Amino acid sequence: MISIFGPRVLETERVREAFADDERAWERIGFGARLLTGVVVTGWLFSIFDWPAALYYTAFVLILVLIGYGHIRVTALHKRRVPLRALLIAMDFAVLTIAILFSNPLADWELPARMRLEIGTFDFYFVLLVSIGLTYSALRVFWAGLMAAACWSAAVCWVLQRPGVKTMFDHPMSSGSEWVQMRADPMFVDLGVVLEQLIIIALVTAFLIVAVTRARRLVQRQVDNDRKRQNLARYLSPLIAERLEDRDNPLAEPDEQPAAILFADLRGFTSWAAAHEPPEVFGTLSELMALLTRDVFANRGTLDKYAGDGVMASFGTPDVTDEDSGDAIRCALSMQASVARWRQDHPDIDLELMIGVHFGTVMVGNIGAADRFEFAVLGDTVNIAARLESETRNAGYRILISEATVNNAREKSADDIAGMLLEARSVLLEGIRLKGVPEGINAYAIGKLPS
Repeated sequence: MISIFGPRVLETERVREAFADDERAWERIGFGARLLTGVVVTGWLFSIFDWPAALYYTAFVLILVLIGYGHIRVTALHKRRVPLRALLIAMDFAVLTIAILFSNPLADWELPARMRLEIGTFDFYFVLLVSIGLTYSALRVFWAGLMAAACWSAAVCWVLQRPGVKTMFDHPMSSGSEWVQMRADPMFVDLGVVLEQLIIIALVTAFLIVAVTRARRLVQRQVDNDRKRQNLARYLSPLIAERLEDRDNPLAEPDEQPAAILFADLRGFTSWAAAHEPPEVFGTLSELMALLTRDVFANRGTLDKYAGDGVMASFGTPDVTDEDSGDAIRCALSMQASVARWRQDHPDIDLELMIGVHFGTVMVGNIGAADRFEFAVLGDTVNIAARLESETRNAGYRILISEATVNNAREKSADDIAGMLLEARSVLLEGIRLKGVPEGINAYAIGKLPS
């Protein structure tokens, strides 16, 4: 069975709380609107009624304003909201109906019973209906529609009981001229118009229920999508998660492109972990990985993987920018600063963060089975970055950034990379021997290790 409201979506507690907050806000707005309307209507009443006749209808305006304040108090404070809300809604329509039906005892004239149904006050029923629809509660809209129909039906029945009132059943009409003639009679009530009014109430109520229900489901879908994106971001870089969300086939074709690769490893963590219990080990490692991951994402990097007590990140994947090599350098310095601050709070844990960064051409694409893919970055650039990180121990520095990375950053980055390296007291090491690089590689070393 297909619902006119769309696919069934179960609301989460988060969505219900969001609508409850929104409902409280709309109740305050609604009360302000009632108060303003009350002031305007009161001024209008005193302009068309003589003193003290205007006081009678002003009293009804005041009662409706007080009921509006009751809506705020019930929504904000009372735990048993449903029955009290239902009572307040019923009071809204009942007070409005009484104001329509009963003669003003302070006035020296009186409307015929039928004309009380035709002076335009019926339109205020719809004002109340729509205002209740703004609370996004289909149940409240249904109850309001039911109360509107019941009160208006009761008003019509009351008028029909007045002496001298006529309907088409009392005087059957066989032509349009007879209908016009009967309409001129102030005691004639057109039941066709009354039925039309009740049908309109039902239709407006139904439309409001559909609109409110669809609005709630739309919000739920949006919350679900946000939650899915957050879940993706827990396991993937936000850049990859955004691609997966926005594109149908985001990473299908393998390609070659320039990128900066960063490897970071916590030296000394393995020996510390061997002497501690698993909960403490994993808790500490999670805390440190959270710091490193934050720095990767803050510098527009992609977290490719965790490897034990280390991480691999790429800058320029999936999309290439002029700031990729500069972002990698900034990320390396941020990581060192984050771990240094962390060590101040944990002086009993002796570890160092070792980082290697290299820039060059990489291969990017998906690897894996049909039902399980992983975004992969491969190539000599990756291998050299990993070997630079391993070489930090022999070089005696915490960070080794290849000269190729620095040169590219100086050429393309908007930041002062040379000044950044000077401030970090970097030293250019030439001819570093790495496996697979027989000619050696030049790298800027930062953060001298203690002897």
